Amino acid sequence: MAKKLDLRSKAAPSAQDVSKTTPITGLPLPMGETVNLSPEEREFLEAAGWKDGDPIVDLNEFLAKARQEQTDIVAKMSTSDERLSVPEITSFEDLSDEKQQELIQAFDDLRTKHANAPEAAVVPEGAHPSVAEAIEIASQPSNEGGVEVVDDPSQAVEAPTTESSGWGTELTPDRACPHCGWDTHIKETADISEEDRQSFYMSILGGGRFYKDVNILGQAVTVRLRTITTAEADMALQQTSYDFRDGLIPDQGEFYRVYSNYRLALSIERVSTPAKITDIPVIADIEWDKPEIGEPAQTPIPVLENWLHDNVLTSESLRRIIGMEHQRFQRIVEKLEARVHDPDFWEGIEPSH
Repeated sequence: MAKKLDLRSKAAPSAQDVSKTTPITGLPLPMGETVNLSPEEREFLEAAGWKDGDPIVDLNEFLAKARQEQTDIVAKMSTSDERLSVPEITSFEDLSDEKQQELIQAFDDLRTKHANAPEAAVVPEGAHPSVAEAIEIASQPSNEGGVEVVDDPSQAVEAPTTESSGWGTELTPDRACPHCGWDTHIKETADISEEDRQSFYMSILGGGRFYKDVNILGQAVTVRLRTITTAEADMALQQTSYDFRDGLIPDQGEFYRVYSNYRLALSIERVSTPAKITDIPVIADIEWDKPEIGEPAQTPIPVLENWLHDNVLTSESLRRIIGMEHQRFQRIVEKLEARVHDPDFWEGIEPSH
């Protein structure tokens, strides 16, 4: 079993440091989440009409404009003999009456916008991009997304294409699986071995992980892959959402790519080469620089991924190779999961008593 891995770049903060309040410049705060506020931040926001659970406007931008306006006013009032200082904005009362009303209105507008916003589509975890896109389009209000629903039978969608055979006309089967979108014309390369069958069976009964060793370059390199826990899967999705929040993910395609990379980082147990054997600890054993109070929420997954790139997956070729092996591994897991209701498939495997 891999030991704990310390990836912290700075010493853990003392209790005295943690108790310090976060300055107002630590904003903006995430919207729609439970946030930790210093007393000064909470007093500032509540004075503008904010309540727990309300969305929070970008105060960094708002305060920057307010400070700039004050700076401009002071500059005009200053003379060559006397330079006036710009007053510091540390509380809501430090704002001008005009700016106070502007901030209160901004909170009201944002609260109304979120209250009237349509409920976000729920996309199942691991859904194929085309499935996710279809769910997203279907959840949009009418006349959005370029989809028009009509009741006129004459405008109905054309029937599936047909092929003519010696026995008459028959329907051409759809290439895509109706459940997962997999192209059924692609030859399946994820074969389930007897060892896979037994190991998966015991992992389910024992409540543990399913492991599989994969040999590449002959048997010069062995990669041990593992299934991830429910908490790890949720963490990967949460971190991808944080990346989107931080502007690191521009579109849906990049969202799925980053999410897949995070799952890969969580799924590598060991990489063995003639030169060395590297064990990768589970994410719960990673020690890292956690965000301080007032900083945006994060998880340790990017820290682990960066460490993997620097110490294990040092070449793009190796990363791609192991990435493809992980895709095959995931297909094996999915095929095993799909056979749980087939008693003949599990015949001969008896739990020990």
